[in-house]
Amino acid sequence: MDVLSIYESEKVGYHLRFLEAIRIPQRTVAPFFSSMGYPKRQDMILYVDGCSTRYQDKGGRTLTTHPGDVVYVPKGAEYTVGCIEESQNAATLQINFLLFRESFSPFIFSDEIVIFQNQRRLRELFERAILLSKNAGASPMKQKAILFELFHCLCDTGTRQSEGGLIRLGIDYLDAHYFEDPSVASLARMCHVSEEYFRRLFKEQKGLSPVAYKNELRRSKARQYLMYTDMSVLEISESLSYATVSHFIKDFKEHHKTTPLAFRNAYKRS
Repeated sequence: MDVLSIYESEKVGYHLRFLEAIRIPQRTVAPFFSSMGYPKRQDMILYVDGCSTRYQDKGGRTLTTHPGDVVYVPKGAEYTVGCIEESQNAATLQINFLLFRESFSPFIFSDEIVIFQNQRRLRELFERAILLSKNAGASPMKQKAILFELFHCLCDTGTRQSEGGLIRLGIDYLDAHYFEDPSVASLARMCHVSEEYFRRLFKEQKGLSPVAYKNELRRSKARQYLMYTDMSVLEISESLSYATVSHFIKDFKEHHKTTPLAFRNAYKRS
């Protein structure tokens, strides 16, 4: 399937077909859903309302959403999704559609699931799309117009977030999800740049490689756990996605010249 990123789409003409929009209360959905073996037949974009979910794609990549996030799921995607936290009125506001170039050949915005974080201002557009979808006499042009506006707002968000660099989205995601140990390749794809380019821009902005920056975030959180909680060293290593507890202890000792337990004991004596 041809891929044209949502940011590139702003610079060219394209068509879309609005299929449907629906609000799905979380309480009516099974806590775990899988499309593995059943690739999606259309593109989907949804607003996460009052719940947190965790996606895992066919390749094993894991993504977590939070209330106010917008998720794009491309045609052909296979994934599992489960709810990990929800409020009483939790729901997803979902729009299904298809994309076409001006030559009417189909394309997708990404060949992977993409999460646009903290898009609460777009909820109204999703609600309007759902209202129009319920109206059998609604103008197809109005339905398409809402989708075009929604995509434009996502592009505009990306542009503003990129004022500090093209990789702003990747940096923000790493800051919020470092404990999930996201790969540099996945962060680069999120920003629609090559992995090599992402690494270079990241080093310029942060003074560290992405991996070194991620590990420093994990060590910082580990220090907090050791000082302010009773979590065991094993529990801390697992919560921060270290491969093994031995790896965690070795990494901690290399950078702090002491073991995690010795660090905790020294803090308690101070």
